[in-house]
Amino acid sequence: MSNTNTIDEYIKSLLEDDNNLQNEVENLLNNTETNYNNCSYNVKELIITPTTTGLSFLSNYNFVNIINMLIPDLFLECTTASYKDDAERLIYLPKVCPVISYKTPKTEESINNVKRIFQKINIQLNIQRTIDLELIASFMYFNFTSDYRTGNSQFARLFFLEERVNEYLLNKPSNNSSKYTEPQVIFSELYSSDSLLIQIINFSNKLNEVLNYNKNGLNVCQYFIPWLFTYNCLQYNNESTSNFYPYTSFNTNKSLYAMEYSDLFYLSNMNNSSSNSINVLLETLYKYTQDPDLIKLIKVSNIFTIIQIALDVYNNILMQISYILSKKIYVTNAYQNPINLFKCLNLYYNYVKNEIFLNNQPNLSNLNIKDENTLLYLEKLIANFNK
Repeated sequence: MSNTNTIDEYIKSLLEDDNNLQNEVENLLNNTETNYNNCSYNVKELIITPTTTGLSFLSNYNFVNIINMLIPDLFLECTTASYKDDAERLIYLPKVCPVISYKTPKTEESINNVKRIFQKINIQLNIQRTIDLELIASFMYFNFTSDYRTGNSQFARLFFLEERVNEYLLNKPSNNSSKYTEPQVIFSELYSSDSLLIQIINFSNKLNEVLNYNKNGLNVCQYFIPWLFTYNCLQYNNESTSNFYPYTSFNTNKSLYAMEYSDLFYLSNMNNSSSNSINVLLETLYKYTQDPDLIKLIKVSNIFTIIQIALDVYNNILMQISYILSKKIYVTNAYQNPINLFKCLNLYYNYVKNEIFLNNQPNLSNLNIKDENTLLYLEKLIANFNK
């Protein structure tokens, strides 16, 4: 396959070279129905888990919500679903909220000539379902970012890895006289800092490091999750309208979701395989809820599963680069199949439209973060698939 400079050219070359692949893409585009009714699991009652007293950001949530809500929005069924229009989004997108507070209209009562205004607030918990784990790995492998505001320039990076490695070697700085370049060096050149794969690996490293901070007497700075995730919502139901306002890492003040040392230490211990903390808590949770569906869901849809996928993808990328450098045949994983790139682009197109809607609710923010260029670019790419 010849070197290509844009993803458009790369996609066209794939379609020209492989009729079977073209048929697969056409079938994919003709079957885009999504079951967004079940994109999240509504917990029937408030879950009580071991206290989070002493934490900062995470003190506002229980354990089950914490490990579920930290998953990037890009990996959730609710935010990658295809909705007909904004009216339908207004109905179904509140499901993306891990914790949603409903405020009913205010009512006035008079007792002994004293007027009192009442407003009832109901709390609902939603556990998010993730998209297929293979596609999560594909999103990481093909170097996607959760930040849809970066424009279409990011899609120029979504090349087949072998093409990218060969291009790097061809353009390697002349002052580097070594004939062999470590796979880690090439990886760092090919995958950008806003890549979800990089961000999640860095987060994993932070969790591993934080356990040693106290031993070494080091100070820990605040940590901000760099990817887009939704952590709370408010919904106001009036007689004529129903508006909801999500709190995400892109539309709120950073201090609202700042993680302190205590938060990171808590997560680190939850992820400690030797203590088996997650399984113990899930067993306790099952005894409390008697809800096998919830347990089954949370075992898959949690941030630690996402971290493990990222580490597996990273190690496989290094192995693939090593094989390319040694001119050996590398057997690719299922998530590296080019058809998954097209599936990811379709989901990403939905994701951009949904996040633009979520982050531009009335009175939520004075920022205009719509990126019509990204939508138009993605729409053009997807339309070209079916030619």
